[in-house]
Amino acid sequence: MVGAVTAAIWAAAPVQAGPAAPAHEEGYPSNGDIIGCLIIGPFDCGIAQANARDAEEVANELVANGVFPGDSLHNGKADAFRHCYWNALMVHYIDAQQAKIVADRHEADPGLPQDEVGMDLHNNAAGRDIGVREPIDINAQDECKWSALDGRLATLR
Repeated sequence: MVGAVTAAIWAAAPVQAGPAAPAHEEGYPSNGDIIGCLIIGPFDCGIAQANARDAEEVANELVANGVFPGDSLHNGKADAFRHCYWNALMVHYIDAQQAKIVADRHEADPGLPQDEVGMDLHNNAAGRDIGVREPIDINAQDECKWSALDGRLATLR
């Protein structure tokens, strides 16, 4: 029953991957995403998914506004920001422990390039730290943005 509910939540609220979205971010839900949802429960899973959409939307806006380069949505500063802000939001709405479960499980697909996984895990952890320090969404967003811009977040390009 839980698996059916989890699948329904993911089907109802998929992340909309944009044209420049990273290939490994498409194809929700992955097996890792489903396992993460089974661990944290369908309600918090839905919140985590909404947080992912919100972070992606802000990353795209920052690119559109020239804050991040247009080619940085995959392995660049916008991608690093997105992971950071997604995790900060999850800390605010589902707590740091559950955020770590979701983010770690999302990166657990053995087919993902390991350099990208390492980058994402670093940025996810930074986002959770920021989420704890900055409990207001816009402050966490700004901290993730500045962390990406000044090189505190990991990128591959």
